[in-house]
Amino acid sequence: MMWRWPATSSSVRGRTRTASGSTRERAWSRRAWKRSAIGRTVSVRLCANFAELLADWAGDSAPVRKRLLTSAAVSVALWIIAGLAALVFAGFVTRWLLDNPWGNVAGGLLYRFGRGYTLLFQGLRVRGAEYMPKVRAPGPLIVVANHTAGVDPLLVQAVCPFPIRWVMAQDMRHPWLEPIWKWHRVIFVDRERPTSGGLREAVRHLNDGGVLGIFPEGGLERPAKTLRPFLPGVGVLVRKTKAPVLPLLIEGGRTVDPAWASLWRPGRFTVHIREPVELKTDHAPNEIAAELQNLYREWTGWEVSDEPAPPDARGGKGSSKRASRRSSQESS
Repeated sequence: MMWRWPATSSSVRGRTRTASGSTRERAWSRRAWKRSAIGRTVSVRLCANFAELLADWAGDSAPVRKRLLTSAAVSVALWIIAGLAALVFAGFVTRWLLDNPWGNVAGGLLYRFGRGYTLLFQGLRVRGAEYMPKVRAPGPLIVVANHTAGVDPLLVQAVCPFPIRWVMAQDMRHPWLEPIWKWHRVIFVDRERPTSGGLREAVRHLNDGGVLGIFPEGGLERPAKTLRPFLPGVGVLVRKTKAPVLPLLIEGGRTVDPAWASLWRPGRFTVHIREPVELKTDHAPNEIAAELQNLYREWTGWEVSDEPAPPDARGGKGSSKRASRRSSQESS
């Protein structure tokens, strides 16, 4: 039915609309209400109209009612399903992000990005995954690896399900990477003073059950697949903390200069994981480091150089300048 405004009297029914009919009619209605010209009769008529609507709803308009009820039920069901799906999806994403070495969402974002970057852009492959500890806190533990490129720390962390706190030389502390150093709580040591506060912080971290990452060669392998002497710093850490060592071997990196250029150049890396070893802690630090180097030589069959990594193979600040000065001195 079509809704009709109820007329209450002959005076009301006899009114006609003018050019501004709507406005004048509303004003007239307000004045009529104040004079009680309309009121009780209008209320009765409204009730009658409402009753007539209910009668239509219950009688002749049953198919319409059924369609409306069906549409309303379907709409409510769809909203409920969409809400439940959003909750399930949010829970899945949150759990997926929290499944990372740091156990928080921010760390999960970085960890997932790093995993995707190393797998897709750097072509990371893993061998010997059965030797990797599967717990989040396997410490105290020292993770060591040969050093092939600036991207090596990302490769190592991508294969380890636990957070690694890295030990790095002070001259590799690039200012533009300072936020990353602070996030990962990198421990910096002075090459000239290996017994500085950085080493004490590394020992304290291991004694607290943490995991340290270190490249015992102290620089990049140049040429590739050539083992440089392992510096005694790793021996000091093993002797003071008696922590086991998890050896990793990195292969496949291309020689680039500077070392950090490997971050934006695609590669095809393979990380080999070896069974954790416990080195003799009653030996001198340099002997412990030499024992670890011998294990690497037996595993790889690579040549061993008696010369430490040159300054231009350390990848730190000013390495290119040092290499240039060195070349000019040799040529002169």
